[in-house]
Amino acid sequence: MKKRRDKKYKNPFTMGVYYFTLMCITGFFTMGIVREFKTYFDLKTEVLANQQLRQETLELKQTLENEKKNLTNPDYLEFVARGKYHVSRNGEQVFVFPSLSQGLEGDE
Repeated sequence: MKKRRDKKYKNPFTMGVYYFTLMCITGFFTMGIVREFKTYFDLKTEVLANQQLRQETLELKQTLENEKKNLTNPDYLEFVARGKYHVSRNGEQVFVFPSLSQGLEGDE
């Protein structure tokens, strides 16, 4: 006695529809997997960029905190005022000499 299942799979149209459906489902899942990998790598790149930005920001914060600490020190303020802005005390004279690079340019 023959089984009916064998007869069902011998029809080429039924087999074509079955394989086409299977290929569509496989393609759908493959596209989903590819999208997930792309999202993963995009997020990983963004995380690395943000970590680098965070490190740079922490270094800037430390520099600014040090500068803030120095600006509350009267000796440092006097040093900056005298050196950068040529401020003098009462009765002092400030002499500003040209740097070597400025003197060489004028000799030409």
